[in-house]
Amino acid sequence: MSLEELFGSILDVEPSSLTDATAQAALKAWDSMAHVNLIAALEETYGVQFSTQEIQQMTSIGAARGLLRRKGADV
Repeated sequence: MSLEELFGSILDVEPSSLTDATAQAALKAWDSMAHVNLIAALEETYGVQFSTQEIQQMTSIGAARGLLRRKGADV
């Protein structure tokens, strides 16, 4: 599953409409509960754990991709 597919499934949007530039502020579906669900799905899918600071920094798909890469995930 691609990162866009994961975000699309949690946010109920078409994955092809998502890019690294897609930001939390641009999607009404990306509210605080969806953010928690995204973090849980990312941690489970990629076998990583995020700190509170990292969770707060994850405000776009590109930011999520960067954090995952720094943790050694293949995204």
